[in-house]
Amino acid sequence: MSLKKNNAKKSSEVKKSKYSASALSKAELLASKQNKLDMNYLLKWHYGLWQSVTNRLDNLSHSCLFYGIKGIAKADFVGYLTKRMLCSEPKNNLYCNNCLSCSAFDNNEHLDLLCILGRKDVIKIDDIRQISEFVNLTTNISDRKIIIIEEAQNITIQAANALLKSLEEPPEKCYFFLTSSYQMQILPTIRSRCTQIFMSHPDYNSSLEFLKEQVVQNKATYLKESLNLSQGAPLKALDLIQNDTIVILNRLVDTIGQIILKKTPYTFKDDLIKDDPFVFIDIFLSLINNVLKIKLLNNYNGLEHNESNKKLYFIANQLSISLIFLSYDELIDLKRLIVANIAVNTKMSIERILSRFYGIYEKKAIV
Repeated sequence: MSLKKNNAKKSSEVKKSKYSASALSKAELLASKQNKLDMNYLLKWHYGLWQSVTNRLDNLSHSCLFYGIKGIAKADFVGYLTKRMLCSEPKNNLYCNNCLSCSAFDNNEHLDLLCILGRKDVIKIDDIRQISEFVNLTTNISDRKIIIIEEAQNITIQAANALLKSLEEPPEKCYFFLTSSYQMQILPTIRSRCTQIFMSHPDYNSSLEFLKEQVVQNKATYLKESLNLSQGAPLKALDLIQNDTIVILNRLVDTIGQIILKKTPYTFKDDLIKDDPFVFIDIFLSLINNVLKIKLLNNYNGLEHNESNKKLYFIANQLSISLIFLSYDELIDLKRLIVANIAVNTKMSIERILSRFYGIYEKKAIV
């Protein structure tokens, strides 16, 4: 199939955010020991959803929101689905891997695909203007056009309002795939215009087996702990282990415990957040999420009663529901400021949250 030269130039004039092959290659690497779905490298927990979605491609909504917790490979799934929908010669609901479209996709050169990444950056109105130009171009390689917006909760209000028109009146054969780890932070007007597709994480034992196959022996002791603290998301747990993030998390748990007992001041050490404040806030949020689950469910069944998790149970027993929610909200607000590139003193913001924990154990004992 030859390119339509008359549109190639126009497409190159649009500042395209190409789909990142790194996510796909990572998924292929992670899934290399898994049972493969024919030539597809889907992770096991995506099999059911893949069959469900690909069996109704002809009736698929033009605007879909794929949502679920962070660390379950939502972007990978949407990437594979996009490759399948753009493929010129699909077989048995799979892409062929041989046509011009598949080749262009693999090389990040597909002219009928536009991807806007919102993983660590706010999605601004200029990004959405790319979409307005892109949807008005005719197709080049495939008979469909696809726009992927990753982590759509990071769309600004102005950008979201600009996106609405495209979602309301999408051109024929044009599809919008949004992903989000926090779908309730997306404007209701955006959510209401999308078919919302929930992506679940695998059960605890399946996630544990997955991690055992991926993690080197000298880090295997962290498997259950990292999975518990990642809310059951296997890829997030794997990231905790491989990047030694679990060490930072354990230090944070220890620090909060000591602050509650009034054994240490709530001033915070810079070395915990200096490398990547964004990552540290995610770690803190994971901790708060698990503390909240323990508090609400009384005995969160995703956590074993081992020595490591005793500290989490202690924290949960000391903090009130209102204080847990307040801490969560402040962390989310801090994360938004960082995403929006607004100057903020992260260390001071973290210390303000920790200051409310100081001496709570002692105060409760007095009461």
